[in-house]
Amino acid sequence: METLGWIIWGFGYLLMVITLFRLGKKKGRARRMFFCIYASAGLALTYYTSLSKFHLLWILMLRFLLALIFFALAVPAALGYHKITQRRPNLKILPPQSHPPFGELKWDDDNWEGQILLPAWTGFQSRRGAYGSQDSGSQSDGLVAVNVNPADDAVELTPSEAQCRAMKFQIEHSEEVVQSVLTALLPHYQEWKKEWESCGGKMPVVTAVADFKKLMGLSQVHVLPHVSDDLAYVGMEFGCEWDDEHGLGVVLHGARVVDVGQADTSFCWQPDATPVSPPPSPK
Repeated sequence: METLGWIIWGFGYLLMVITLFRLGKKKGRARRMFFCIYASAGLALTYYTSLSKFHLLWILMLRFLLALIFFALAVPAALGYHKITQRRPNLKILPPQSHPPFGELKWDDDNWEGQILLPAWTGFQSRRGAYGSQDSGSQSDGLVAVNVNPADDAVELTPSEAQCRAMKFQIEHSEEVVQSVLTALLPHYQEWKKEWESCGGKMPVVTAVADFKKLMGLSQVHVLPHVSDDLAYVGMEFGCEWDDEHGLGVVLHGARVVDVGQADTSFCWQPDATPVSPPPSPK
């Protein structure tokens, strides 16, 4: 045991010497100086007194213990700060038709969640599974999830009039919106297909907008906080067979397609963003 104690003491001494040589580096200098101070004190105590050299095991691990204690305190503090400062509406559940045309909406951390019926998307794939995956072999009945995102500077966190108008437009002009989306998608899809197949991948053949009906389905509608001409922008998130991983995202203002890209385009789009349509990566 005495031999093992001296091995531990020698290892501690070596660590302290190595740390002393690294004091010239500015980054982390204070931490290394602190280590040298308490390590040298521990080495001296265990050398000149009868204090067991095995005490060096926890002395040398002190900085790791301090880091662990800091982490144990910092995480609950951060969670507490988030709970105190997070935005909260007066009501966490908005009753049906309190903000027509939305039905019941529930607050989920930073946005409202609910469901909406868009009959024009009936007959496409049912894509209400996780990350736009297919949840059924049957065709969609037009019922999709809807997310309403309040503006960052919104005083009232309830859906704005511009957002209500945007959703009402999608319902009342759903047939026009479907045609607009598919027509805008076709040239993008054909370009993606060329680039994908040049890398050795394969994508289904699509020669007309009607062919998309059996290859994709609407997963979620994101009513964005961005507004133009008193009408909010709407992002549509789709699941699709040609790119299960990244999906498809379309941003609309009324029936006008503003941007086409991967699924994250539908909820990450910003008004000053340059429209981009990256091709899916070959599998």
